[in-house]
This record gives sequence, C-alpha cells and structure tokens, in this order.
Amino acid sequence: MQLKLDTNGHAILKDGHPVYISGGKEVVHNAAEVVKERDRYKAKSLFNSSKAVHEKFAYPADMIGDMFADHFTFEDGKPIANGPNGKIYSRQRPGELADFDEAVELLAQNTKMGAQLFRQPGAAPDAHAPAPTQVPAGPRVLPRKEFERMNPRQKMDFMKGGGRLAA
Repeated sequence: MQLKLDTNGHAILKDGHPVYISGGKEVVHNAAEVVKERDRYKAKSLFNSSKAVHEKFAYPADMIGDMFADHFTFEDGKPIANGPNGKIYSRQRPGELADFDEAVELLAQNTKMGAQLFRQPGAAPDAHAPAPTQVPAGPRVLPRKEFERMNPRQKMDFMKGGGRLAA
C-alpha cells in the first residue's frame, strides 16, 4: 500500500482520512474505525473465554459479546469498559476501574432487559448451554434456526430489542 500524493507531494485526503493505493485501487484508511474493529474483536474473545460470562448469563457468550463488545477499548493491553457516562469503575474496589467480568455484569444490569440476561437462581451453569427454550409467547419470539441465519449485528439488535428464542 502506498500513500496517494498530489503534485506538491501532499497526502490526499477523503473525508479527512488519507487515501492509499493498493492493487491499483484507492483505499481510504480510517484509523479510528480500524482500532475500533480491532478492539471489538479482542473484546469478543474475552467474552468467549470468560468463566463468569458462561456461568452467570443465560445466553451463549458469543451473543453476550455481540451485545456488549462495543463498550470495550484497550489501554496498555487491558480491557477498559465504557458506559454512557465514561469509564466504568468497580463497585467492589472503589476508585479502580472495573475488571472485565465485573464490567460485563454492570453493563448487563444497566440495560432494559438486564434481569433476563442472567441465569435464574438454582440453574446449573453450563458453558455450552444453548439459550433458554422456555420463553413467553409474543411477537418477538424467533425459532433458533431463524435466529442462526441472522448476521451478528442483526442478532445483537434482536436481543437488545427484547427478542427471545423459542425451541
């Protein structure tokens, strides 16, 4: 990839971002979007490897990751959770930033459907458990097969909107 320059040797910008030549095509490089996507990818891997997410949530870790991965950035290699009012601080350790597991729990608790995201008391944790099959009837209930055909963004929007999965 080579930076595209004008006749005076200055970088050419499109929408405030530098334009590069790659394979004979012009490519706009939006560094902020690249960093955001990288952070989202890193955060999603944390959801999948978190024991707490598997134990506390009623839905698979990848679905919880789709819902909350955008709330995480990375500073010095550590995940930092961000809420509507800025960084999320620990309730267990006042003055310190919340660690990943605590931050996910706090984010989930502060959503409209927060209580629905968590396992019910007495439910045995299972890292490979599918989403609950007992759901109230209503217009926002989809069969799992139909849900699986959605892309990750559609799945996230469905779940954030109060959607539920049927058997």
